Amino acid sequence: AFGFSSQPYRSLFSTIPELTHSGALIIDDIEDNSRKRRGEDCIHLRYGLDVSLNAANTLYYLPYLLFADHPHLSDPQRLALYKIMVKHAVRAHFGQGLDIYWSRNMHVAQWEKWLDEAMPEKILQMYAYKTSAVIEGQAETVGVITGVAPRLIKAGVDFSRDFGVAFQIMDDLHNLSRSKKWTKICGEDIMEGKMTLVLFQAVKKLEGESRKKLLAMICSKERRKTAVVHEAIRLIRSSGAVEACRQQARDMFEDAWRRFSRRLPNSEAKIMLRMLCQNLLNVNFDL
Repeated sequence: AFGFSSQPYRSLFSTIPELTHSGALIIDDIEDNSRKRRGEDCIHLRYGLDVSLNAANTLYYLPYLLFADHPHLSDPQRLALYKIMVKHAVRAHFGQGLDIYWSRNMHVAQWEKWLDEAMPEKILQMYAYKTSAVIEGQAETVGVITGVAPRLIKAGVDFSRDFGVAFQIMDDLHNLSRSKKWTKICGEDIMEGKMTLVLFQAVKKLEGESRKKLLAMICSKERRKTAVVHEAIRLIRSSGAVEACRQQARDMFEDAWRRFSRRLPNSEAKIMLRMLCQNLLNVNFDL
């Protein structure tokens, strides 16, 4: 889409994002006590924590060996790419750390403070760190490899960040799905006390007894791991938060694409990029 052939770098773009992302998913599932990933038992449930942690950490670093010997990269490019890798890996873990902090402090008294703070912006920042970091890193990598102008690199990074946030908003909505096509556990985020934008907006929109009931469920480690999770999902859906968050994600993507597309030359790659991102956001399951 930047106007350069990707053919000489296919080994980088087909390997590095896939393997590092797979490592991150293994770690994420361990931290979240997840049970299902892509329709099957999570790696740590199949092979144990020791093997899973070692495999995940190996996947973080192994693919970057491709930088060292790639024939089409100069030494200055390799240095820049290693710096990008480290920067975004740190950001992703900062985002995950904030996610864990909120989960550990999921108490009714804490919610009274959160409702008076600028929490939506903080949640979106957390998404930008934990979800968008790897996508931003790839956009920045493309910029280094192609040598395009800094303003175009920045445009690609900015778009990647907004797309990643929009994707995470939609992914959180899918967690409320009971569809057989959804390959995780319905309501798993609620069971683990995860702070998500849709949960925050639901609590904010609900009033009186409905809000108290939802808070009582999500703030109890014992209750939210039972069938009461389905009642929590019903309350979230009834609040209108699902529709509001879906629209926010779509608007965010459209605004980001409008800004980014102005800087891209018209091409088939540009069209395919938009279709790819749009289709990823439009996956709907039963929501």
